[in-house]
Parts: sequence; C-alpha cells; structure tokens
Amino acid sequence: VLFRSAYCLHRTAKSVAHHYRVRNVLLFSRGSSGLALLFRLNILRRDQNCSIIYSKLEADLTPKQKLADLTNVRQCLRTGKTLVLVRAWHLYEPMFDVLNQHFSAEKRGDSDYQYYTTLTMDGFTSAVPIHPDSRIIVIEDEATRLQLTSPFLNRFVKTHLNYSTVLSAAQRSLATSLYQLSEVKSGDETLSVLRVLVPGFCRGDTIESLAFHLYAPDV
Repeated sequence: VLFRSAYCLHRTAKSVAHHYRVRNVLLFSRGSSGLALLFRLNILRRDQNCSIIYSKLEADLTPKQKLADLTNVRQCLRTGKTLVLVRAWHLYEPMFDVLNQHFSAEKRGDSDYQYYTTLTMDGFTSAVPIHPDSRIIVIEDEATRLQLTSPFLNRFVKTHLNYSTVLSAAQRSLATSLYQLSEVKSGDETLSVLRVLVPGFCRGDTIESLAFHLYAPDV
C-alpha cells in the first residue's frame, strides 16, 4: 500500500509484530492511542521485557536526563528488551547507527558472530553489543509525520495504529451507528452534536475508541 507522501505502509500493526520479524518499527498514531493499543492488542504485554522512553522538550532536557535515556537504550540493546520510543526526538540523532542498522561483526567460534553498533552523545561514541532479540518500536503522531524526513522514514517498517484501523466488523458497525445518531440536520447542513458535547472530539478516534472498548477486541 502506498501512502500519499510516498513511503510504504506494511499491512497492519498486528501483522507487522506477529507475522514477520522486523527490528525497527514506526507506528503512526493519534495522541496516546498508539501506546495504549500496543498493550490492548497484546502486541506488547505488561509482563513482557520492554522499556518505554517518552518525549522530552529539548529546552528542558538536561545532559543527565539524556545520559539516563541512552543508558536505558544501551541496556535494551544488550539484553534483548523491546525498546519503545514515544516521540523521543532527543534520541534519534544519538541512535543514528542503531536506527540505520549499521552493525559491525566480531566472529565468535566457527560460525557465531557478535554484532555491535554505536551510540553517540556530544561527540563521544561508544560501541554497544546487539542482542539477537532486540527490537525498537517508534511511535510518532500522525499530525507531525510531515516533519519527519525521508531518510528517517526509510529506516523503518511503517504502519498506522489507531482506533479506526483496529476495529472489528461489529465495532465498526457500532461506531457508524453512533455517528448517525449524533448527527442533526439543519437545512442543508448536517451538524454533529458530539463536536459540541465532547471536549477534544476527534472524528476517527473518539467514537472509535468507545466502540473498541464496548466490545472485546478481535485479537
């Protein structure tokens, strides 16, 4: 499937996670729904070995905080923990080699290899061993996707993960009915009562999230 901005979207978030192995995944979502759905759909589990790093404003980011986040990244890469980056722009540049999968190999025995990558901070580079099971899931907001450069996008397998993309047939039917019930005709115009009554109403997300939680998800 080709998206209008000319990058490739691969199947669904669930199929990306379960049907074939990828090391770097980029999920486009709305607000915080992407992270919630990762757990709700059992793509990640609460008891799973994973670590989440959230976005931080560059103006408020101290070198100590950045170092702590990079130490967390290093630990995940070494131990095979799944690393989830939620709009963590402050780490994209230090993780340049990691996200581009620039690895060096060291032979161990006759057929085994240990792979290494590098992390960079303030001009200093350090080598990090890569565990075979390590994986990185990056979550970015759909509203800011146009701010991401093509070289950055090309580092990942990409897909959308929001409520409107994960509804079952029954959930989608319920959402459609709720939309129809909330519409009021005034002359030639059709007005949505929900836009007035529900703060922060978002078409494609608010009603869909309600339908999703009213019915057990089809996972």
